[in-house]
Amino acid sequence: MLEAQTEQPTPQSASPKASRGTAVPGSGSTVTPASANSAMQTRIAPPVTNDWLAGALSRAVLARASTAASHDPSPISTPDCGPPVTASPAPATASETPRTPQDVAMKKKVDAVTGGVTGLTLDVTYSVTGVEADTLQCVQAWWGSGSTLGQKVGNTSIKLGGFLGIGTKEYEAFIDGGQYSPWVTLSGNPAAHATQPYYLTAAEHASQVTWDGKNGTIRIYDLPSASALFEEMHFETAIVAVNADKKGTDKIVRVFTWGNSKQGTVQQHKKGDKIANKRSHLQASNSPSRTFKKILKNDYPTYKYK
Repeated sequence: MLEAQTEQPTPQSASPKASRGTAVPGSGSTVTPASANSAMQTRIAPPVTNDWLAGALSRAVLARASTAASHDPSPISTPDCGPPVTASPAPATASETPRTPQDVAMKKKVDAVTGGVTGLTLDVTYSVTGVEADTLQCVQAWWGSGSTLGQKVGNTSIKLGGFLGIGTKEYEAFIDGGQYSPWVTLSGNPAAHATQPYYLTAAEHASQVTWDGKNGTIRIYDLPSASALFEEMHFETAIVAVNADKKGTDKIVRVFTWGNSKQGTVQQHKKGDKIANKRSHLQASNSPSRTFKKILKNDYPTYKYK
């Protein structure tokens, strides 16, 4: 559920990445928050931006992925069986090469290092360590309700909330930047990726992702300036390791949710996780929500991930 709060997000200009459906940063044009007569904006990247629906629905994807609570098992104590017996170490074999400090340092780790949500703008950078893959990408799902746009967006309709079908609310939904997103269907742009549900275009990927095969960073930027046209906007963004199994299957290494309500004036997460000792207004978890999975399956039924 959305967290009640009084914090008022302040609409941001496109710096450095304007939502998909806005001018390219550095062109001298600025992005203003969506108004009643502005269309939905979507997909924003620091260096490359795109426009859909004449400057409309933010290609944001936000979900209410519930945060997976981490659980550290209690240490197991062993009974005192007297003084230890010293034994000669067995000779190391070729398959038992001792682990070096570098091996230990390569343990999988995924952390947000800078950024978060400020006003309407998402700008966050994650560091990924110890994951073998071809590169990093992200998949962003969006669902919203209470539209004043005058037409539905996306190819998926979902119902959430209520009890036994009573009091449920219907949401429009799509994979942001994907084949059924307004970025494509209303603005006539090509999908961010020709066959996969990825959020970053080739140009965005080149400037926002660093990767050496096991370690790197990914920066994700979005400005849902069409928030003024919706009562609720939910985004769920998954960071994926591409071809992690070397057989064409991607691996989700982190998921975070964000968004707003009341025409962009209330953050979905009043505080959210701390990133660089600051409240980020986004909330991370290790796995995607059922809502995310449903939207992804509907828009890209053959996409393989784990």
